[in-house]
Amino acid sequence: MHNILGDVIFEDDIRFQYGPIKTAHTAHGAEVIAKIEMDQPKMGLDLNVKEVSEEDRQKLAEIAPAVARKPYQVGAYQLVRIPNATVYNFPRIEGMVCDSQRNFIRETRGSPRILEGNKFIRYAGNRAWYFEHDFPYDGEIKSAFLPFDPGTHNYAHFLGLYVQRVIVGNSRLKNCPVLFPDLPGYRAFSPGAMRNEFFYRLPEIFPLAEGNFYFPLPAGKFKVNELYLLQHLGDRWDLVFYNEVLAELNAIGAEALRRHSSSLVAPLPRRFSISRKNAQYRRILNEEKVNSVLQKFDYSIMQMEKIDFWGQVAHFAAAEKIIGLHGAGCANIVFTQNKPVFIEIFPKPLPSLQFLHSAIAKDCNYVPFAQERQSRLNDVIIDCEKLEHLLALQDRNSH
Repeated sequence: MHNILGDVIFEDDIRFQYGPIKTAHTAHGAEVIAKIEMDQPKMGLDLNVKEVSEEDRQKLAEIAPAVARKPYQVGAYQLVRIPNATVYNFPRIEGMVCDSQRNFIRETRGSPRILEGNKFIRYAGNRAWYFEHDFPYDGEIKSAFLPFDPGTHNYAHFLGLYVQRVIVGNSRLKNCPVLFPDLPGYRAFSPGAMRNEFFYRLPEIFPLAEGNFYFPLPAGKFKVNELYLLQHLGDRWDLVFYNEVLAELNAIGAEALRRHSSSLVAPLPRRFSISRKNAQYRRILNEEKVNSVLQKFDYSIMQMEKIDFWGQVAHFAAAEKIIGLHGAGCANIVFTQNKPVFIEIFPKPLPSLQFLHSAIAKDCNYVPFAQERQSRLNDVIIDCEKLEHLLALQDRNSH
């Protein structure tokens, strides 16, 4: 238990001080060093969304204006430099920043889950964050680019946020450490977290230029004399629309196919379903029946968490039809090469913006397939008759 007294929380012998929330460009001493924006709106993105009634399209447009029947102005970004910043790093609080005036700096979002063993931050509800400022620093860094936020150890955030931010920052910085959260025990706190292997393979996945280099940030509190953040001014999932990001994602997909063609493994399936059989939430409760329907239409059943990174990318790069319940495996949609059909199953009422944006940015045919929630864990029971009808319709449309 803790006692809240004005702007301070006292917990045992630790004093946590309230940190007013500021966006990156309003931090103390902040300077915008680059503005990244598109001159022209994206045209025709709505045409990539298929099998949607006008009523459902209007609902989708509430969360994703890109699917409305009008041009979409992709959100702008800016690269911000903050002097004398403090970076806190711990599972579920990784990448949280305070400026020299002890303001809490956000460019994406915070996470209200404060895990046991964290001595740095407390959350008192209603977006009220409290930071411990008296513990000594665990290290000091001259300059660094911080492209991650809470949740980056989730594979979907790793691909949809971290890697894409690195791509943009890499072309605008020189001789700069690019931080990643090196928290090997993360999975003990969050079973859905991916293996640290993916972070250590970053130089292989996306090699940096201009003297930039990847730098692992362990758990602790760090002073950064010059901290660089990529701040979104629209929606944080919009980076995927930028040509420089798409070009690098396409290059990663092409590399995966090259590696596969040089190996002795089996040919890649052109149609597959992403299984969440081993997930702890958002599961298909009648998965055996669903798989029987999928196999009638020649879909392979794939468990992405059992496949190496390059194997996952290659599967998506070679695919012509993909179906999956909303989950981390769907994040690989950014590596598609053949403008496939992507059917995203999701618990009602609406899908997440991330995979929808990724699909239409890659010129996929995106088909949303809503199902009723069966629990607070967002599990679903799929209507197999409707699924069979949808798959048959997609086959007719492809001929």
